[in-house]
Amino acid sequence: MIKPTDIILNENQITNGGELILTSVAEAREYVEGKQGKVIGTKYIVVIPKRGYEQLVIKTDELLPVITQEMIEESDEPIIVEAVCLRAKFYKNYLKNEYFITAKADTMKIIQ
Repeated sequence: MIKPTDIILNENQITNGGELILTSVAEAREYVEGKQGKVIGTKYIVVIPKRGYEQLVIKTDELLPVITQEMIEESDEPIIVEAVCLRAKFYKNYLKNEYFITAKADTMKIIQ
């Protein structure tokens, strides 16, 4: 039986054929026994206009982000990005009994 957690979504399915607008960037950290550990990558927080500006966190394994939070905040224009090899999966939060999406990319490219 195929479960929602077995399904992998591609970029077109995630973005509905639209663009990604970068809103913030942060370190991605590992969690060990509920505590933050070492930095293991970068989290890019984006919104998807074709999905009603739904927010999505995309993680990469890169330790250095392609853009800083300061650069994002100083920009007068929306920052359009491409998540290279974007893929997403469903995961279930058993406490809330709901499914959520986790997304990963190889790297992030600034388009505009």
